[in-house]
Amino acid sequence: MALAIAYLNAVQVPPKTHVSMPPYPGAVVIQTTPAQTGEANGEAFEMLPVIVLVATDDVETVAAFYRERLAAWNTMSQFGQHYFWEGDVEFNPFDMVGTAKIPAVTVMEDMDRDKLVKGAAAEIQVRYREPDK
Repeated sequence: MALAIAYLNAVQVPPKTHVSMPPYPGAVVIQTTPAQTGEANGEAFEMLPVIVLVATDDVETVAAFYRERLAAWNTMSQFGQHYFWEGDVEFNPFDMVGTAKIPAVTVMEDMDRDKLVKGAAAEIQVRYREPDK
């Protein structure tokens, strides 16, 4: 467990004013990834920063929280995963290059994250647009 605690302590959590999506109550941030640009299959892409959290509540409870708070956003559920995204744009969860630049929240079953946070049942991925600097 010492390794897990060190990993969690190394996460750089952005200020709440930088993230327009509400945090899930009691969720624990386990990973952050800064904004990136790159190229895949000859195509340039932009990737917004991402925060990964885990919650001990089940996926449906967490999804209901975001469904209520992001009511103006688009939503889709596939294969037990719930997607919420901002804007009137095409969103394909299987096209990471195309969707990496769209502010979005994904709620899914925890994928062994309970090794980091005891009792984790849901994983939340928040992709957000940073305010202009």
